[in-house]
Amino acid sequence: MLDERIEEDRRRAAEAEAERRDQERMRALEARIEREIAEMGEWKTEVRDGVVTLRLIPPGGDDETKEATKDELQEREAQANREKDRGFDMMD
Repeated sequence: MLDERIEEDRRRAAEAEAERRDQERMRALEARIEREIAEMGEWKTEVRDGVVTLRLIPPGGDDETKEATKDELQEREAQANREKDRGFDMMD
């Protein structure tokens, strides 16, 4: 009878330890998910602010990183298209 009680206590202790480990894993997973959600919120903020990071690599030069707003990028593209159109007009 005593052996049965000891065995039952050991089984309960093992179950409690397994439950504790499961809870630790769950807390760690929840913390990781919260961090990832927070990072995604930061990304959304950056996109919402309209800042785009450009990486310029000039020939034979060092890497250079610049930031431009979406409006600036659109203006640059429009200017390039205008210049391209003028070049084709001059060829005719």
